Amino acid sequence: MEPSGESVFDVSRFLFRFENSPVRVTVIKDYPKIQIGNRNLGPFVEGREMSLKLWEAAELVQQGIVRYKEETKFNVSELYKQSWSEANKPQLQQIEPNFYQKLRMCYKDPSVEDSEKEKVEGMVTDLMSQRLSKILKIALRGGSRSEMVKNMTEEEKWLYDRVNNLIRRWESGLRIFKKEAIKE
Repeated sequence: MEPSGESVFDVSRFLFRFENSPVRVTVIKDYPKIQIGNRNLGPFVEGREMSLKLWEAAELVQQGIVRYKEETKFNVSELYKQSWSEANKPQLQQIEPNFYQKLRMCYKDPSVEDSEKEKVEGMVTDLMSQRLSKILKIALRGGSRSEMVKNMTEEEKWLYDRVNNLIRRWESGLRIFKKEAIKE
């Protein structure tokens, strides 16, 4: 039995939720009212802060009308702290719920230099390796799901559920195998 009925990781499900989440932006140039999708936005007044869906904001950022507020950007110094904390503490550390989506935005952001993206990639590889190791250990232990997944992103919870389910089915199969062998 597959948790949530999905056996294949479908990143589009997580991206859809993320791209429709609200983000704060600052208008960087005056611009008249425009239609994006089925929504009318604007008029835009320079210096004004507003909340938009991420996909709307991304379009306006690309057009040079708004910029993301700092908290919506991928923070490299926070990544360094997160990576250090994950490597030096035995339990899975709390991580930003939209960590992987913000990482994706960083990779797509033309204002982020390639050298910085390479530095981020190295830290992310280390961080993901640390987190994966801990998630596998948590799945091996079993226990109450709510306690086990409290510091995981949605993507990591998806992985945990599948690994945990696979381990439990494997253990159950071995118990049946043992019982059958004893009966013979």
